Amino acid sequence: MVKFYKTHVRASYLFLLSDKALILALCLIGPQCAFAGSEETKSVEMQHDDNAHNEAAHSKVEHGDKAHGQMKHDEMKHDEMKHGQMKHGEMTHDEMTHANMTHAPVDVSDWPAKPTLTLTAQKDTMAGWNLHIEPTNFSFAPEHVNTANVVGEGHAHLYVDGDKITRLYSGWFYLNNLTPGTHTVTVTLNANDHGELVLKGQAVSASIEIIQK
Repeated sequence: MVKFYKTHVRASYLFLLSDKALILALCLIGPQCAFAGSEETKSVEMQHDDNAHNEAAHSKVEHGDKAHGQMKHDEMKHDEMKHGQMKHGEMTHDEMTHANMTHAPVDVSDWPAKPTLTLTAQKDTMAGWNLHIEPTNFSFAPEHVNTANVVGEGHAHLYVDGDKITRLYSGWFYLNNLTPGTHTVTVTLNANDHGELVLKGQAVSASIEIIQK
């Protein structure tokens, strides 16, 4: 009985020691496992944060590239607008060139009534000159300018010292801002297509000299 008891006690003690060793081992291993698990969790979280940061940075870069692209697109639009203004200027230049183009003369020898022209200038009481344009067998038709020619109608062109100044659509015109000196003022009768009326090879026109003091 006593020996059995001792053996039982020893076995129990060994069991207790074994149990404590197991508990101790668990205590020793457990924190390491927990720590390892925590490290793995932290590593995953850090990787997730890095991925999120990289994605955010990548998105920011892409957004920046898009914005930069938009700026370039706007700059292109701005350049296109500038280019459009240049085209508009060229159109204006073309219009000026067209105004100075020489159109084919229109022979009026077959017109039933031959047109004539008289030009006079009256000194304005304030400044400048009032030109009086008096055609015969000819009517001003500004509503038909740049259309087909019609017998007996058209408009006139005004020249000062050989330079064209403007078109004339009526019998009176105010001329101002002449430099001091003698100037030659000429008016021609023109058809609807701007061609000068000619009779026997001579333009139907009138010229006078003005002395500007």
